[in-house]
Amino acid sequence: MQALTEMLTLSGGDLRKAITTLQSANALYGGRVTVEAVVEISGVLPSKDVATLMDRIKKGTFDDGRRTASNIIAAGYSLATVLDKVRACWALAARASSC
Repeated sequence: MQALTEMLTLSGGDLRKAITTLQSANALYGGRVTVEAVVEISGVLPSKDVATLMDRIKKGTFDDGRRTASNIIAAGYSLATVLDKVRACWALAARASSC
């Protein structure tokens, strides 16, 4: 059920996109569709990677943050995606005191 919720969230209400994600996850993971599979198929930056980056930015050195961001980009995520997630996380943290 969590995978379905994640799929619907990531598709932004686009049923075609949700169905394509479901079909791809089913084909690649042999019928075992998990939240992790949906996130990977969708190509979004996983929350755990964002949390790690934010932790390094907040508590580490500049080099720690840069190194973590470089590793995320090396994994195939665009710089724009990384910056969008960081910006969204900062905005959320400013309102709720956590990311």
